Amino acid sequence: MAQISGWQYNEMKQVGTDFTNETEVGAYDARMQKLRNIKEETEMILSLLHITQDQILLDIGCGTGEFTITAAGRCRKVIAADVSLPMLEFARRKAEKRGVKNIEFHNAGFLTYGHSEKPVDALVSSQISIVG
Repeated sequence: MAQISGWQYNEMKQVGTDFTNETEVGAYDARMQKLRNIKEETEMILSLLHITQDQILLDIGCGTGEFTITAAGRCRKVIAADVSLPMLEFARRKAEKRGVKNIEFHNAGFLTYGHSEKPVDALVSSQISIVG
């Protein structure tokens, strides 16, 4: 993870809802399952990306992993990043329960994620997508 300089916004500092609290993370996941049609949103985004089995996708702000886990079924690897360690752990446990193994988890965000591999084929962040 990259170091934060004195002038840089600290994206790791929790503001608003406390997603460092595991109970709140579970409650968030339950709320999102009720409020949104996550399956439909995920399918729409993946179809727009035209992601294939040989590609790598980066999901920054993966949250509790619902999109990440579905995307992992369509590509070679998903790199999942989030600034909340409890969110990442929740997503990791969810992926393990579903038998998904091609996800690499990073405790980072836009400003702190350091990518050292070959370029990814697509990037998704909070349902906003960029195709490379």
